[in-house]
Amino acid sequence: MKMLLLVYVVCIASAFSAKLPDYLKRCDLKDPKLNDCLIDHANQAIPVLVKGDPSIGIPVLSPLTIPKVELSGERFTVTLTDVLFDNFKDMVVTESELDLPNNKYWFVLGCKYLNFTADYTLKDGQILTRTLSGDGRLEMSLMDNIMRYSSSMARYAKDDQTYLKSTESTLTLKSDRMYFNFENLWSDDDDGQDIAEFLQENWKVLQTKVLPGLEILIKEKIDAVMTAVQENSSIEESFIGYS
Repeated sequence: MKMLLLVYVVCIASAFSAKLPDYLKRCDLKDPKLNDCLIDHANQAIPVLVKGDPSIGIPVLSPLTIPKVELSGERFTVTLTDVLFDNFKDMVVTESELDLPNNKYWFVLGCKYLNFTADYTLKDGQILTRTLSGDGRLEMSLMDNIMRYSSSMARYAKDDQTYLKSTESTLTLKSDRMYFNFENLWSDDDDGQDIAEFLQENWKVLQTKVLPGLEILIKEKIDAVMTAVQENSSIEESFIGYS
């Protein structure tokens, strides 16, 4: 999920110094509307960032390809290869709060649609009373998506500058609806109901199997980007009004 490289850059790094491109605008820490500034600048930057920017290490985010990923839930593991994601260009930062005195930060990112296709392999995955297996093409759509990322940080000194380092982070992903199309999916538990119909009726159960893996993947990408950016940009360089 390299697409969420943009999360730290468009929110906190939208307040970064002139070392970063002009479309990443700075915000003043002393501005009483600091969080509004971060949100506005982030949303201005997203359409540019999703196209990729090698000058600051941002890959193409929309569309995004992932060679292999494994999504695991209770008694359910599906392996995906040649994953293609799209619609990240439609992401919108809806909420954000930077609490620099307490070294904390969180944001909410929304996206109407998250669609992906992949080749999948599933063996003996348990959904309620049915055991499912198969391999083939998978199409999945997540609707009305909300992601909330929270980070606790610590400060340290280097070269007479003050830097931030993430010490703990969490991420939650919520989707109001999910649609699935698994090719060549079969079940030994023949209860007379079509498998596709069964999955659509029980999409919330399948959602609980898939979302934890997505949350882990997204958080790992954000964590990696935050570490890289924080190590190379001090607070003094990153913000207006820091003292």
